[in-house]
Formats: sequence, structure tokens, C-alpha cells
Amino acid sequence: MLEKGWKPKEVGIITPFRKQKSNILREFRDRGKKEFLSRVFTVHSSQGDGFDYVLFDTAHYGTEIVPHNFLIHEEYSDNISDKLINVALSRVKKELYVFTCKDFLRKYRGQVK
Repeated sequence: MLEKGWKPKEVGIITPFRKQKSNILREFRDRGKKEFLSRVFTVHSSQGDGFDYVLFDTAHYGTEIVPHNFLIHEEYSDNISDKLINVALSRVKKELYVFTCKDFLRKYRGQVK
């Protein structure tokens, strides 16, 4: 982000998951990038804000990358997953970057909304 010349106030890093938000914050702290700590949001906490650049992270990280089932499972269909995605995407003013698992998208091609 810094290499692209983005200022922290222009960036919103958004994830649907509180645990993932915590993981991202820890990474910024560990790397000494404290200027981005206030730029990490869950989808819900980003409501009402707009950002020039949005990094939308759809995966859980731990020992392995696992995209969450809100993208494909019926229990999350229509209302919840569509609204989460809409809120995240509607924050973008200039550019959107989506982080997910390529293998997941290949496996569930046609099932992802």
C-alpha cells in the first residue's frame, strides 16, 4: 500500500470476520505499520464510511487459508451474504482489491454468488 503511494486515510481494509480483523491488526502491529491500525474494519463497522481503496478479505487465516462459507451456503443466501458483499463493495470510491482463495473459487465455480 505504501509502495503505491496510498495514504492510510484513503484505505479501508474490510473483512466479514472479527477474528480476521484481529489477525490483520496483529500483522500490522508486528510489522510496525501502526498508521494502518485504524483502517481495518469488519463489514458492519465500515458502514457509513467510504474509501478510495478497499481491500476486501473474504478468507479466514490461521494455519491455512479457508474462505468462509457465506459465499456459497444456503443458510447465508440472499439476505445475509448479499448484504455483506454490498456493504463492502459500496465503500469503494476508486479501486477494489479482493483477497480470497483461488482454489476455493475453482472448486465452487458456479456456486459463488
